[in-house]
Amino acid sequence: MATVRRTTVIGASFAIATAGLAGTALAGDHGQHGQHGAKLQHTHLTVHAPANTTGHFKATVNGKLRSHKAGVAGETVSVQQRDGKGNHWTAVDGQTATTDADGKVSFTFTQSDKKEQYRLVFAGDDTYRKSHSGVVTIKRVKPAPAPTTSPEPTTSPEPTDSPSPQA
Repeated sequence: MATVRRTTVIGASFAIATAGLAGTALAGDHGQHGQHGAKLQHTHLTVHAPANTTGHFKATVNGKLRSHKAGVAGETVSVQQRDGKGNHWTAVDGQTATTDADGKVSFTFTQSDKKEQYRLVFAGDDTYRKSHSGVVTIKRVKPAPAPTTSPEPTTSPEPTDSPSPQA
């Protein structure tokens, strides 16, 4: 009977110790929790843009917000810029967009400087951590000239029948 009692006491001690360790691990992790104690999910924001502007100095910047490799839908993303001299980041006026079902966003705006850098920013919320993208640089180029009308195409003379061989 003494053997059974010892096993029960050891088992109970192990259960109490395990519960204490689990509580310590969770309590020590509170720096990563949101307002409601839920752990915030990591996010990753990518950015893509052509190297040059299009006609009338229009720049297009595209991005994708993901969490654990899946697109995050319905979140607000903004675009920031800085000039080619690397000054501080500033918001592009009124440029925010909501991610689509795949986590994608797109921005089109008129670029003012010859060379500007852009990045996308997600402020985070009660579910997701904040993040920002890498940087893309876009150069402002003059629009391509309108195609000129070419002269009327030249036509070849009508083909003639070749003489038939005589026997």
